[in-house]
Amino acid sequence: MFISRSHQHFNDELSMVTDDDHEINQAQEHLQQCCQELKNMDTQCRCPALKKMVMQDCGRQGEEAQRMLGKARYIPRMCNIQPTQCSF
Repeated sequence: MFISRSHQHFNDELSMVTDDDHEINQAQEHLQQCCQELKNMDTQCRCPALKKMVMQDCGRQGEEAQRMLGKARYIPRMCNIQPTQCSF
C-alpha cells in the first residue's frame, strides 16, 4: 500500500509539494504497517517479499514496475531494519 500510494502521489509534481496533512499521515501509517510486516519476517525473506508484492500485487510491468522496485528497494532502510537495501 505504501509503495502504491507514494507512486501515485509522487508521479504528480504538484502533489510533491502539497502540505496536505491527511495525505502525509496516511503515508506514514502505511509505512509503519509495512515496516511492522517486514519486521515480522525472517531477514532473508524481506527483499523477496517486497519484490513479489510489487510484481504480483500491483500488476505492473516494464518501466513502471522498475520505478516501483526502485522505491521498494529502500523500504528496509526507511524501516531501520536489515538488509538496509534490497538488490533487485
